Amino acid sequence: MKTAWRATLAFAGIGLAAVSVAQLVSYRTGRRSLEELARETGVLAQDPGLLDGLAREPDPWRARLRVARTLLASATAEPRPEPAVLLRRLEAARDLASGVSRERPASWEAAMVRGASTYLEWSLRRDRRLLYQPEEWEGPLLRSLELAPGRPEPARFLAAAYLELWPALSRGKQESARRLLARALGDHATFEALIGPWVRTAGSYEEAFSAMPAAPWAWGRLQQLAADEADWRSYSAARRRWYAALEAQMRRDLAEAETRLAGGDTERAQLTFLSLLQVPPRRRFLPQIESALAQAPPGPTSPSLDPAFRTWLDWSLDLCRWRQCPMPEPMMERLANLARASGDEMAAARARPPAGPRRSEWSGRDWVMDQGMARLGMLPLSAGTGITIEVIDAPNTGIGAEVRLDGEVVAISGAKRGDVLTVRHAFDDGAHLLEIEAVSGGLVVPGKVLLLSR
Repeated sequence: MKTAWRATLAFAGIGLAAVSVAQLVSYRTGRRSLEELARETGVLAQDPGLLDGLAREPDPWRARLRVARTLLASATAEPRPEPAVLLRRLEAARDLASGVSRERPASWEAAMVRGASTYLEWSLRRDRRLLYQPEEWEGPLLRSLELAPGRPEPARFLAAAYLELWPALSRGKQESARRLLARALGDHATFEALIGPWVRTAGSYEEAFSAMPAAPWAWGRLQQLAADEADWRSYSAARRRWYAALEAQMRRDLAEAETRLAGGDTERAQLTFLSLLQVPPRRRFLPQIESALAQAPPGPTSPSLDPAFRTWLDWSLDLCRWRQCPMPEPMMERLANLARASGDEMAAARARPPAGPRRSEWSGRDWVMDQGMARLGMLPLSAGTGITIEVIDAPNTGIGAEVRLDGEVVAISGAKRGDVLTVRHAFDDGAHLLEIEAVSGGLVVPGKVLLLSR
């Protein structure tokens, strides 16, 4: 019996060894085929470390997938290869990815490469199957998105494909594509790659806004694009949404800081609280700023935040001099301590605003330029419904100008030399601080200001 048992084990061992040897020979043969394919298609210039990577890769399917991804990447790189070379690479990428998908159906990368390479090949050939057989390229990409919902690549490629095909898509398909685009644009790298094509495809900034992520950096980029095109109406709309996105982000950061503080992570909580002061000083942000100052644990702060503390303090002291301090006394003291302010600065801020003749008109000489921003202290003759501001100098193509009254944004618009900006915003007959700044870059020089009475 023992002899038979040992013979059975020996026979099984020989069988396993034979299988292992066969697998090894097969893998080596497959690896040589991959190496030959890489040389033949010329992708080693795209990925010089490809051969070394293949030699170290123990998984034959991962090796195939790496070559497939390299082929796809090289087909979309600049400068683009000749069409015949491009088609060869895309065909090879699709074939390799299809084989991996059959063996590894849960591989999101294989599904993505299969769908992307099919799409690019058909697009290059102007193949009408792009529209009539979308399941051949769209299906694998949607499958990839399903398998890896947290990965940006499948959504990025799908969104790019939809943008290219947009005019041919049905209204219903455009709506579903817009939803996917909004999801894809939440990834910063995808946003930078696709925002230009999306704005052109949408046809207007108002339409493009419908797919924007609720992120300050997205609305900041849209401001830049609108300014480059001198589209000041869209610039103004994007800037207002930027402010709203900043405020929403501040609320999220404040909640995170409070959670950290409750959990005992005082160091990270303090940094998160005080980092809120990196936003530009505006009245709309005061609730979050006051809450941050009240809750931030004491202790040494990051030197990188010193400019933010000083900016908020200077802004606050200006309002203290002209109107009233924007924050309660304890918050002002905390801010002054963070900004290392002197007692003289705080005493000067408590002085009453200068008395003088009340006026309904101010000239360009009354403005004070301060680091690219124009500031005007006003003692109006009476309460008013708004003001007009003459623009003496600004670029001929215009500039994005922001008007602030007592720290509150009251107007955002385009301005060019000779314009007269009308700002409709009611105010009382007390002292006021008026500011105008070219927030799109450059300089705006204001002139005469007229009070609009009731």
